[in-house]
Amino acid sequence: MGMGRYERGKGFLRFCLCTALTAGILGMSAFQVMAWAAPEGFGAANGPKEASAVNGEREQKTAERPEPEQRRQQEEKRRRQGESGMKAAEGTLRQTPADERTASADTEKENALSPQEQPPLIAIDPGHGGMDCGCMGKLSSEKDLNLQIARALQTALMEKGYRVLLLREKDELQDKLDRVEIANSYQADLYISIHQNTYEGQDKSVGGIETWYDGADAARDNQRLALLVHRETVKSSGARGRSVIDSQDLYVVSKTLMPACLIETGFLSNPQEEALLASSGYQRKLAEGIARGIELYFHPADTYLPFREVSGGFMNLREKN
Repeated sequence: MGMGRYERGKGFLRFCLCTALTAGILGMSAFQVMAWAAPEGFGAANGPKEASAVNGEREQKTAERPEPEQRRQQEEKRRRQGESGMKAAEGTLRQTPADERTASADTEKENALSPQEQPPLIAIDPGHGGMDCGCMGKLSSEKDLNLQIARALQTALMEKGYRVLLLREKDELQDKLDRVEIANSYQADLYISIHQNTYEGQDKSVGGIETWYDGADAARDNQRLALLVHRETVKSSGARGRSVIDSQDLYVVSKTLMPACLIETGFLSNPQEEALLASSGYQRKLAEGIARGIELYFHPADTYLPFREVSGGFMNLREKN
């Protein structure tokens, strides 16, 4: 047993000597050489566990840092996503109706203009509505015809570049005071009220166009507007031109702050005229005439209004032969 201890001691001394020499040659500490040269299991309580933790950290950092091929794939994916987003945006723009984009652009242009540069705003009042039917024909009610003609006039005016304020857009009851107040609040440039007429006598052939205005306020130039609208509507429709009437009894033409007139485009008591008034083609003719009268009101060059005064404030507008 003593001999065995002696041999083991000699072996340990040789191990220490070799360690010291190796450390000197490699420039390492003795402990590093011992850990490097130790047989498997030497320092197992510390060595393998610490090495495993370090290696794990290195593996994690390596995993976090993408390889060149991985980076290329990620960049390609981001590029494709960017292209998809651009195509989706283009698709949304294409799906937007062209007329909506044009209307939006036109609105932006108008908003950029000063009030003096903006096109005139025309308030159109389709008379009656809702429970208030107005006068009745055999097949038609005044409220419906008024709205149909008003919409045709709206189209005709917008085609000429005017702005339009349609005071009744559906079959609903709306007080005339409210209509006037709305037009005044929007500071409309003109007010056109559309109505139909009726004759309560026996003669069903009575027909034609009558136009009303308030001549008490000369500053608003209501008379000239009424005469122009009346003349051009008679001309475009071929209807009989009846009278242009000065009256302060109609609220919608006397309480507006802008030039105003009320036109009665026909008689529902006349069966032939009622049939014409219900025709979309005839409604367009009426609308074109009213729009032409408005156009001449704002551009009065070479405008000639022949008429003769009649007692009671009536005026008959006639073209000279």
